[in-house]
Amino acid sequence: MNQRLVVLKTFIVTSSGGVYRAVSKAPSFREVAPPGYYLLFVVHRRVPGKGMWVHIN
Repeated sequence: MNQRLVVLKTFIVTSSGGVYRAVSKAPSFREVAPPGYYLLFVVHRRVPGKGMWVHIN
């Protein structure tokens, strides 16, 4: 099974009512992150949050 770790650059993090929103940029090159489904985790203080499936095309 193909697995990879891609660290995204995060530009904006906001919070409202205990809910956080982050804006990140996907890699520019297909070789780094080919199109497909990815399990996305937010990591805070080295602790991963609940994963969410995302689709990059």
